[in-house]
Amino acid sequence: MKRILALSLALLLCMVLFLGGCSNDTPTDEPAEPTKGTNQTAAPTAPSGSDDEPGSLIKLPIVDTTATFQIWAYNQAANYGVMDFNDLEAWQELERRTNVHIDWILPPAADLTTSLNLTLNSDQLPDSFMLYYSMLPGGLDKAIEDNYITDITDLVNEYCPNYLAQISMEDLAKGSRTDSGALPGFFGIKRTVQPNWLGPIARKDIMDKLGLNTPYTLDDYHDLLVAFRDYGVECPTTITNTGLEGYLMAAFDLPSGYWYQVNNVVHFAPIEDSFLEYVTLMRDWYNEGLIDRDFYTLSGYDAKNFNTAYTLTGKIALFNTTYQNIHAYMVQAAEGGDAEYELVAVPFPVKNLGDKRHIGSTSQERWQSNIGTISPTCGDPVTLAKWYDYLFSDEGWILSSYGTGTAFTYDETGHPRGNELIYNNPDGLTPYQAMNIYSMTPDIPTLYDWERELLVTLNDNALAAFDIWMQNDDNAYAMPSMIFPTVEESSRFAAIMGDVQTYITEMVVKFITGIEPLSKFEEFRQNIYNLDVEEAIAIKQAGLDRYNAR
Repeated sequence: MKRILALSLALLLCMVLFLGGCSNDTPTDEPAEPTKGTNQTAAPTAPSGSDDEPGSLIKLPIVDTTATFQIWAYNQAANYGVMDFNDLEAWQELERRTNVHIDWILPPAADLTTSLNLTLNSDQLPDSFMLYYSMLPGGLDKAIEDNYITDITDLVNEYCPNYLAQISMEDLAKGSRTDSGALPGFFGIKRTVQPNWLGPIARKDIMDKLGLNTPYTLDDYHDLLVAFRDYGVECPTTITNTGLEGYLMAAFDLPSGYWYQVNNVVHFAPIEDSFLEYVTLMRDWYNEGLIDRDFYTLSGYDAKNFNTAYTLTGKIALFNTTYQNIHAYMVQAAEGGDAEYELVAVPFPVKNLGDKRHIGSTSQERWQSNIGTISPTCGDPVTLAKWYDYLFSDEGWILSSYGTGTAFTYDETGHPRGNELIYNNPDGLTPYQAMNIYSMTPDIPTLYDWERELLVTLNDNALAAFDIWMQNDDNAYAMPSMIFPTVEESSRFAAIMGDVQTYITEMVVKFITGIEPLSKFEEFRQNIYNLDVEEAIAIKQAGLDRYNAR
């Protein structure tokens, strides 16, 4: 009997929001023409309609007689009322092309942890798991060791030319393998690097009335917020309920997620001297009435930067959000009769004009956070591997990202773009809902084209956000995402960081609001050390060293 697993659903849902590429009914992906990555696949061409499609590098159908596999998968499409992928035309078309049928195990989100535990501990594994790789107990090498998944190196080398071509690229070669050198499965990959899609935006109409210029430095931001306050804005800006606001921390070369590296040496933000600088600035702004007095009481989509009672009324004038909300809020304001309302992205602040920023707001890697595996008990791993590989072909990624052709047409460059079924859906679906009904959700392990979410209906202010938020950003201090801890490391790291994170959140809020004096910062730092954070740093460093040694 395999041991019972302890998985964190909360962590999974967080990853869905910020790694998987979507959030609620607005996409968390990126731009159209503005900034594109250097590692790009060739421009696609329209399907020929042949069953033997040269762009796939695999003869279709994959098998002459229908092959059936069972896959346990996280069903993000349930957010849009989809209970079985086989009800959707993109999946039906995939079966028609490949002659591979999938019997899906799609547990409800509320039962995800229980279902995965029971499945992994059962006597009969499904042929494949399609999930977030952090869900597998003990990491990917441990999952191979425990015979939950298979090292697919030989399968990929012999039967998967499309996936092999991707993971052979310089930006993906290290991340595709575990520390032992195994290929644990088919990771989801973005076709191109995503620019920052999350950042600060401001009420341009108010700025214009007050004759205010675009802010670039922290001093510029301060003056802007003072002007908003004096104009009568109730809440000039707000920060996250933990007090850690990413775009402001970036000015101090610190990430809101704590961990970063400089020249391959791991750092932990809250014990750095620059963290005291950040907290001091937030305390000053809070005392001046520039930051929402109740910032620590609201989190996630309940926070004021997502609350239209604030964002649409002039009660808040500078806040952190996605590029889509620039468009969405302007549309809602216009529909409500406020024709002057205008939002604009503003640059991430720096200390001094001309400074380079080393921390971005979002991952600038092509990796997704999901994986498709093959189980040791799979009766026909070659066919299943070819089926996964097809999703990384030209024809496959168009099918997964855009669908069968019902909801898209090819533009003058030969790139698929959504049509009226996406932009003006007759069933009342939002564009993002429609994308995930007519094609596949971003959590499917495929070559994912985030550019599908660059709707032609997005206004110029929203599309301009990417270039504005990428200014002076080299992302040099980011930690690679594909670092895989060992079983022992995972357990010990979680035990340490649970207490550390709770303590940091409590104290940062107290520092900013003045409950605790800043003279206690050294005591705060020492208490973090006393909670064994140096051991956690060593664990992170070991993982980074192994990653660099691959």
